[in-house]
Amino acid sequence: MYGQLQQADRRGLVSVKFNEIELLDGASERIDAIGTGLDLGPIKGNVFGKNTGKNFLVRAGSGLGSVLAE
Repeated sequence: MYGQLQQADRRGLVSVKFNEIELLDGASERIDAIGTGLDLGPIKGNVFGKNTGKNFLVRAGSGLGSVLAE
């Protein structure tokens, strides 16, 4: 999935918009989607330490990938 971070705050709430998905056969499709938590609210993560934005996005991206794989 390819997208962009739209907004993030110090509480760990993140808004992400996705615009393209790469399928298993390598083909790409355009989409118009937003990332949501399992409760259909904003994505929420834990914020701590330095480079918290980078660390959170890595954790959020890996979690999203595992949800898509199921």
